[in-house]
Amino acid sequence: MAQQTTSHRYWLGGKRAAEQDRFFRDALDALGWEPGDQDNWDAAWFTGMPDPDQFKRVSPQRKLNHFPGNNALTVKSRLHDSLAALRERMTESFGPSHDAVSRLAFFPRTYAMPKDYHVLQQAALEDPDKRWILKPTNASKGKGIRVLGDVAEAPLEPNWMVQEYLAEPHTIRGHKYVLRLYVLVSSIEPLRLYLYRQGFAKLASEPYDINDADNPYSQLTNPDINALNTTAEIPVEFIDLERYRQWLRDQGHDDERLFEQIHDLVVLTVISAVDAMRRRTAECSANPQDVTNCWASTAWWTATSSLGSWSAT
Repeated sequence: MAQQTTSHRYWLGGKRAAEQDRFFRDALDALGWEPGDQDNWDAAWFTGMPDPDQFKRVSPQRKLNHFPGNNALTVKSRLHDSLAALRERMTESFGPSHDAVSRLAFFPRTYAMPKDYHVLQQAALEDPDKRWILKPTNASKGKGIRVLGDVAEAPLEPNWMVQEYLAEPHTIRGHKYVLRLYVLVSSIEPLRLYLYRQGFAKLASEPYDINDADNPYSQLTNPDINALNTTAEIPVEFIDLERYRQWLRDQGHDDERLFEQIHDLVVLTVISAVDAMRRRTAECSANPQDVTNCWASTAWWTATSSLGSWSAT
């Protein structure tokens, strides 16, 4: 039987690399979909945040890959603000020793430049052995990230932030790693999310050494950075979750309990931002039950040496 085709149109918008489009075009062209534009689409995949008017076009038959206000999750500084606000509300409601508050202790203290600069200086004076990491508030692929030798090196522009550095990360064969997980938020009213079963660990290309803080191949796990390491035998290494979990079991760790904790952190992270997304959706006059969003998590979970606590980095 011949495959039926549709007259649906797709729009791929925003600032993006050309190779990003290939996967969508290959899948949709084969199903008979046709390219559209910003004024004529049934499904839109937008890199960045689309114009607010585009959200008014969304309906049960017309899909868009964003929620208004999802930068409360996807921008590093906004993510910290979302989590910190939720922890503050939980503390006020239940007290600082409540389980709900302890479950929100997984993310590091963050200092937004320039408003938190003097607070950061004081924190560094009180704990001179603590390490710090500098990050752009809204960037990707490891751009601009580096470990600070002195907090005075932090730029005072508002698009930068400084976080406490996890100085004793869990390692695989001595290499620092992070886990990349994918979460689909299909509705914000009611809140509905799904954690994709597949994911992977991303390894740094050189062994971790806290005293080698200026070496990005030892300190950072971003593939775009490690791909430049011409001396590494395997500059970019991914380990899928199935192999990773088997490795944890081989090391004597309880992978089931660990991933239950990770699932809890994912839920708490999305909950921390849902009110902001609902407010922004209302401001855009969009129907929250129609808008769909596929969110690739920007919270990368890095284990400590004991695998007993986790930090969003």
